[in-house]
Amino acid sequence: MGQIPWPEMHGAVTHFPVALLITSAAYDVGAIVLRKPAWRAASLWMLLAAAILALPALLSGAMTGEAMFGSSGPAPAVYTSHRAAAFATTVLAILLLAWRGATRDNLEKGALGVSVILSVLVAGSVGYTGFLGGKMVFQGIEPLSGVKTQAPKAGDMLTKLEGVGCLRCHSMDGQGGEGAPDLSHEGARHSNVSWQVKHLKDPDSLSPGSSMPSYARLPQSELKQIATYLAVKR
Repeated sequence: MGQIPWPEMHGAVTHFPVALLITSAAYDVGAIVLRKPAWRAASLWMLLAAAILALPALLSGAMTGEAMFGSSGPAPAVYTSHRAAAFATTVLAILLLAWRGATRDNLEKGALGVSVILSVLVAGSVGYTGFLGGKMVFQGIEPLSGVKTQAPKAGDMLTKLEGVGCLRCHSMDGQGGEGAPDLSHEGARHSNVSWQVKHLKDPDSLSPGSSMPSYARLPQSELKQIATYLAVKR
């Protein structure tokens, strides 16, 4: 049995609690503004569902981080912030759920207002968490050192990739072999430098069943240079 594809798993489960928490807050506000008590009950059930679904989202996120950064050095700052925001959002949502459950959601006046404000804060927090996640996926994140690295010149890197053997199987910009995926737009698939470094060191850990050999023998500086180049190929 192959390894669980944690990044894909995280992407599949994480959107549910995000949508539920934001919708729950919208129903909380709407229940007061539009004077619809039934909406308040709906928001509570959404909050409960979100709290339950947050657990697999946190687990898959933690395993994704372990797969990407576990043996590659310190995790980038944006990932650390994303993880902290996710845990803080979950804790706040569970506390809000516990309070509403303990009072059987029979809150009035000031207490009701505080619960709605907390609901909106949870929605804002999960939105920020999602923003950080999107930043990692669509903009790429910092290399292992935490400092953004400029991409080497294309001609030099093609020579280097050919020298270490990448282009025997892979192709890039019309050069190389045909037995492995084209790397001309590798950055569109994996823009994370740390992911690229780990994949070069241990391909099977991120792509189970891969026939690609390990390049762990290369110096760390050379691995980061190749990884940076691959990460920006869009």
